[in-house]
Amino acid sequence: MTVWGVFDNRTVLETGLNEFVNLHGGLEITYKKIPVDEYEKELVDELAAGRGPDVVYIQNAWLPKYEDKLQPISDEVISIVDLRREFPDVVETDFAPDGDIYALPLYLDTLALYYNKDVFNSAGLTRPPKTWEEFQDYVKKISRIDATGEILRSAAAMGTARNINRSTDILNLLMLQAGAKMVNRDDEIATFGNIRFIEGAGDINPGLEALTFYTDFANPLKSVYTWNDDQDYSIDAFYAGKTAMMINYSHHIQTLHDKSPSLNFGIAPIPQPKNQSKLVNYPNYWGLAVTKKAGKTSELAFEFVRFMTNQANSQIYAQLTEKPVARRDLVEWQRTDPELGVFSLQGLTAISWWQKDNLIIEQIFANMIESVIKDGNAPAKALSDAEEQVSVLMQKQSP
Repeated sequence: MTVWGVFDNRTVLETGLNEFVNLHGGLEITYKKIPVDEYEKELVDELAAGRGPDVVYIQNAWLPKYEDKLQPISDEVISIVDLRREFPDVVETDFAPDGDIYALPLYLDTLALYYNKDVFNSAGLTRPPKTWEEFQDYVKKISRIDATGEILRSAAAMGTARNINRSTDILNLLMLQAGAKMVNRDDEIATFGNIRFIEGAGDINPGLEALTFYTDFANPLKSVYTWNDDQDYSIDAFYAGKTAMMINYSHHIQTLHDKSPSLNFGIAPIPQPKNQSKLVNYPNYWGLAVTKKAGKTSELAFEFVRFMTNQANSQIYAQLTEKPVARRDLVEWQRTDPELGVFSLQGLTAISWWQKDNLIIEQIFANMIESVIKDGNAPAKALSDAEEQVSVLMQKQSP
């Protein structure tokens, strides 16, 4: 059996691999780690040629692109009831949107708020912001803009596209928190620009509100102006102390420790809209799936995916990789971790959406942000253009 992965060396999976081999005498498992920037292309080329691995790592937004290359895991191995009991709801959204389960997660990461404790202390801020309204207030207190409009001290890496790591994920988060319904799969159209009735708010356009909220941080005419395209890349700016807050995933904890060991930073839950009872977080994670190429090995491959994501192996994986857990029965175990606890708890309330091609949509969303910031278009026009482009994408790539 052949397994392809990203990020992880074989040593990370060794315990589970050895146990599985012992359970199936004579089985040989070949594991190939591929650099993340080469992985998708090599996978596509190999599967298209009728070759490739039996088991693959799959990113949580990939299923719409690769469903025809993968096999649903048999009900005898894991049922939808089991999936719902063992994993957060978003796993069903991503890996079993129509009932058939195509993958199981190795971990589950979410966007959280990184903040500079020294800057907060100097500004008299005793805790991180809990709501976006508080976040805006903090930005006003921390930012320093001179008479010419030059940013002397940025409060947060927010508002632009290209120099903010995961900028489009942040915008996705804001839209989902605002209540946007991103797409209508049945009609094959994007709907994130539609007006919706939101309980307690009436008829609003949540997509427009989210885009405006985000881009205001890069608008010199707004009171929350704190970032522009001239700033360093967001991760670099944060570890250098040039910006006080950054939104990102857990894997950059080690980046910060490596780049600036003395940086005094904290990690907090992502802010939520004021007076909103339902928490909404945004995920990014990888799971294991079985390809159609597996053939006679399929049943063994299904068993392998289930085995590697059971409680014991998931806990070992989390310990070795220092990633947030995906299983519900491990959240309590990790929740007290001073760095990862925030991320594992947020996984329980993560929400994603069905993206026909996540890379193309990422580009569309980045262009939407730049349409406002660089081209000076009204947010409503930028939103409408992006919505139309995603609709065209959905219709073009449908069978």
